[in-house]
Amino acid sequence: MGLTWLGNESNLWSNPLNWDLGILPNQYDLVRFTSASSSAVIDAAFDGTIQSLALETGYTGTVTLARDLTVAHNVTLGGGTLAGGSHTLSVGGDWTASGGTFQANTSTATFIDNRQRSTIAGNTTFYNFTSTTPRKELAFEAGSTQTT
Repeated sequence: MGLTWLGNESNLWSNPLNWDLGILPNQYDLVRFTSASSSAVIDAAFDGTIQSLALETGYTGTVTLARDLTVAHNVTLGGGTLAGGSHTLSVGGDWTASGGTFQANTSTATFIDNRQRSTIAGNTTFYNFTSTTPRKELAFEAGSTQTT
């Protein structure tokens, strides 16, 4: 299922009234931020796991990690800003920066799940980039720059 952030009630991710279907995302959900979405804080009251995260083209807000977040599949930064703070962002699938920004601060981006190949595409600066999962395959897009 997919859920779209509205942010009509507050900026807290853990408030179900901020989501288009009135429920919180879970490990089975693609989470979308569209051009109509406001900024959000992924707060400690949220359980911390989603399927995929998409900051779509046209999104101009900021999604701030105030807790660790696990994204089982893909992170797509088409617009807006993903602010890592000092938290860990675990990614099972691809990382695509095609118009959005990742503010690494002192965060850790770690690539997990050896059942999926992770392609890192687009120009991104990471503070701490890791993958300690045995047999995890990482591919880096030609012509883009990843800095740690």
